[in-house]
Amino acid sequence: MAESFWKSANNLIYEGNSGKVGEWTKRNSNNDCMEPVLSLDGNWNVNIDNMMFHLSPSEMGQVGVFPEQKENWVWIQQKLSSALGPGSKTKNVLNGFAYTGGSTMASLRVPGVKVVHLDSSKAFVQTAKRNVELTGLSDRPVRWIVDDCLTFLRREIRRRDPTNDNSTTSTSTSMGQQGKTSKDKRSRSAQEFCRLPGGYDGLIFDPPAFGRAGAKGKTWHIEKDLPELLELLPKLLSVDPVFVLISCHDSRWPADRLLEHLEKALNPLRLGGSYETGPLELHSSVSSRSLPLGCYYAGHEFD
Repeated sequence: MAESFWKSANNLIYEGNSGKVGEWTKRNSNNDCMEPVLSLDGNWNVNIDNMMFHLSPSEMGQVGVFPEQKENWVWIQQKLSSALGPGSKTKNVLNGFAYTGGSTMASLRVPGVKVVHLDSSKAFVQTAKRNVELTGLSDRPVRWIVDDCLTFLRREIRRRDPTNDNSTTSTSTSMGQQGKTSKDKRSRSAQEFCRLPGGYDGLIFDPPAFGRAGAKGKTWHIEKDLPELLELLPKLLSVDPVFVLISCHDSRWPADRLLEHLEKALNPLRLGGSYETGPLELHSSVSSRSLPLGCYYAGHEFD
């Protein structure tokens, strides 16, 4: 875009660093300089492929939608629609780091789908509820969860198998010493977990580089916490999953690294299927240029 375009635009500009509070500015009434935005209250709704998003700039730089996920939203609907033929059982989808509900709405648009919408921000969950209502999907089944992502996932795994933490005691004696007692926790294999009730047919995660879990004091650091999240995925899936979709916006997690960790986590399930990675991009409406914003991993068509 020419510099004259931006000078004439009635725009908001955000300056800040990832994980830290920044500042929004806007053009003054004379349109000759920028001034701080004193209130972040906005009242804008946008329509993206017949899904409504309420926009409002946040102090962390978000505006209420990640449009680079648009192609993934179409993909989600296609995969769920293909999996739900006549007589099919309800498909359960877990959307983690769900933000304002783009992937949640994409899933709910397919009849026969239930969604668990998980985000640590109460404000984002409230906005997601509003978006679902604006889109006309408020009658579709969705469970709204405000919680730290890893905490919730660990709890879901315990819910599926309450006996998984049971322990047995063994005693060994060596060199005439008194026997020592050790506890060996029983652990089901990933394949055993899949056969337990309560698994998800679709998993969607779009983790940030850094995040806070509301007032609970917990934090998310992608370099430290993403490997654990990926390791938990097999124990969250159903016996006949439809897809796994992970997107990432951090340069430390390029597509090849994401693929390596996911294949390591999912291989024990012997799912087969198709796996693909690709870029997340914003495409210009006036030129052939695009803005790279991360990558995604998609697993589907499992055997």
